[in-house]
Amino acid sequence: MTNILNQSTWLPRLTKTKFLSIFASTAVLLTAIFLHADSDGNQSEGGVAGTWISNDGGNLVSFMSDGRSIGSIPINILTGIGPHGEGELAAPAHGEWVRTGNREFASTSFVQNSHPSVGFTHLIKLTGIWKLNKTSNELTLTAATITGFLPDGTLQFGPFPGAVTHFKRVIVGQ
Repeated sequence: MTNILNQSTWLPRLTKTKFLSIFASTAVLLTAIFLHADSDGNQSEGGVAGTWISNDGGNLVSFMSDGRSIGSIPINILTGIGPHGEGELAAPAHGEWVRTGNREFASTSFVQNSHPSVGFTHLIKLTGIWKLNKTSNELTLTAATITGFLPDGTLQFGPFPGAVTHFKRVIVGQ
């Protein structure tokens, strides 16, 4: 009889403990998901989410609020490292970004380069630190690096420093 009473008082505690543990884990997971990307709070009006165009018009990048990014560069890149020293064609860059500080973000993206005669030639890794101005209308890419890999994953070059590039926000109707 004593065992039955002890078991019956032990089960509700176990259930309560499991519930609190699951509840706490869920709360931490949800917090991490919502803070992953654009948790800019009141630090800037628009945050980094949106589409940006470089001041020279040659590059576009879109930052999604869930931490993903897509970017494009001129499609024909005169790298001189394609077959026979020719240029390569660049696919859109796909990547991720996170907030690292007050109006500061870090990103890593990958671009697949190809050549019409041979197909896939290089995987290019792009990293950078992005700084958003106080009015949220200019984004500056700083501390950029460019690293190139052959199709088999062998490092071919880099990382080399990239250029500081200024972007302005694309605004509907403008």
